[in-house]
Amino acid sequence: MMNELLIERLKKLGWHHTAHQLDSLLEDASRDNVSYSAFLNTIVLQEIEYQESQQLAKRMKRAKLPYIKTIHDFDFSFQPSISERRVKETLTCRFIANGENRILLGPPGVGNYRKFLFMERNKCICPI
Repeated sequence: MMNELLIERLKKLGWHHTAHQLDSLLEDASRDNVSYSAFLNTIVLQEIEYQESQQLAKRMKRAKLPYIKTIHDFDFSFQPSISERRVKETLTCRFIANGENRILLGPPGVGNYRKFLFMERNKCICPI
């Protein structure tokens, strides 16, 4: 009875993931003799991670990128003139917080479009 009420309240808060996982979370906490604060931290952290993953999935879908590639898929040995360190630094998006700009220049075939897609994907992952 109490669990059903708690599940209902979690859903009212929008914590649907936690509501669906509640029984197993309670069992794990009871079995492992977890403190109240550790249990609360666990459920809050799991809900945050779930909601962030859902938000990322929505942003990626809205972005309508033609394909999903990561920087780990890029072959820097194919184009040695591209600095792996500079590309990865750019993908942190710190330049935005610093009020700086970035321009992707280069002749056709050197991966400019792919770098642009990396940056677009990165904006979805860590929006400013």
